[in-house]
Amino acid sequence: MKKIVILLYIFIILGSVFAEPLVLPDSYRLETQEDFDYYEEKIIDCINWYVTAPLDAEPEFRQNLKTFVLIWLTENPAIKINMNTDVLEPVLKDEDYQFNPEIVFSYLCGMAKYAILNTEEEYDPVEEQYSGILSALFMLQNNMTILYGSRGLETYLLLENTEELRNWIANALEKSEG
Repeated sequence: MKKIVILLYIFIILGSVFAEPLVLPDSYRLETQEDFDYYEEKIIDCINWYVTAPLDAEPEFRQNLKTFVLIWLTENPAIKINMNTDVLEPVLKDEDYQFNPEIVFSYLCGMAKYAILNTEEEYDPVEEQYSGILSALFMLQNNMTILYGSRGLETYLLLENTEELRNWIANALEKSEG
């Protein structure tokens, strides 16, 4: 599975290099499920752009993109995202790290992409959280000159490098249920 996720991110990067520039809709209507479904592919493109583009690139466009994605996510009745404080604990308890909204949004984007690409029957809470953390780590690694390190994110990176991140997430989710 790790190889699949790594290949997925490589394809995202290559796709963003050779793809046409991302254009946000000037106006949009989100009233019915069909409206939300219509923008699903655009949301995935937005998420891919967000986690791969340098943080200092196009700040106004980045903010408009975040607004569009957040409205789509929060108002879409078909999308359920479960941010878990036990999974986020290493970052939340990191006193030296000022909680960076860009990293949090990239975490949310990873989980959103997982929710979009997987049916309710395929849903796995560990994979949802794993997708969010990988997205945050991907953004951090691509923006090390802009973002400063976090012991919490370093914890995730160490767990991922030792292939223990999924087990750690499963234990954190189990802790929150118990």
